[in-house]
Amino acid sequence: MYDNNENINKFVNTRVISKFEQFGLIERNVTSSDSNEERIALYKTALDVGDGYKLGRGIGSIKSYDDQSLPKHFGMSEISFRTYEGGIVYLSILIIIFSHFLNRIFTIKVKKNKITSFIIISINITFMAIYTMIFRQPFYSLALSLIIFIFSQHYNQEEIAKY
Repeated sequence: MYDNNENINKFVNTRVISKFEQFGLIERNVTSSDSNEERIALYKTALDVGDGYKLGRGIGSIKSYDDQSLPKHFGMSEISFRTYEGGIVYLSILIIIFSHFLNRIFTIKVKKNKITSFIIISINITFMAIYTMIFRQPFYSLALSLIIFIFSQHYNQEEIAKY
């Protein structure tokens, strides 16, 4: 019946298989093409399954780390989690907002190199989004803010010493 009836085939592939995955009886094979980098495979899953190319599934549509309907380690980094929730646009907006405010901390007294520092901070936040949970764990954001603040104080003292 499974091979001959399209409705039964569709029902088994969508509902039954997803229930088996939820209860942990079978695992979704995420890392088949990217066995070296699981985060990239999870990001591709967020793009494909979570409508990441569009506007995502919606904020709060999945649990933080233990959602049984998704692959086993889904949510170990922000890039897959935020792309699933709000798409590439939402992830980009978060990175730009964080970069803007951290750049304002860095360039309080210094009037030049604002664009260069913004780009460097954006790249740093993007890497942190790939490898950490920077938007969910306050420790990472606080630590990055303090590091940038210390660098800005050191940089500002060097600028003042030139005059």
